[in-house]
Amino acid sequence: MTLVPEVTLARERALCYACLAMVTDYDVWAERPVEVKEIIETMHKNAERMHRVLAALVPRLASAPTCRCARALDDAGV
Repeated sequence: MTLVPEVTLARERALCYACLAMVTDYDVWAERPVEVKEIIETMHKNAERMHRVLAALVPRLASAPTCRCARALDDAGV
């Protein structure tokens, strides 16, 4: 999974961009096949974590950004 289209489009619009993703299984590295039940359990744990992360993050989005994203194209010669 890549974020190339999304980050490129965000830069073209001078928008801040971040990815928040959840790992659901590690079957690539597992010594045995991963069961669907394990994936669902992991999703439930991840959902709880995601709620906590978003609860802390969303209020911060109301503040004006302090990064250079909004000025990314200032010197682009557009």
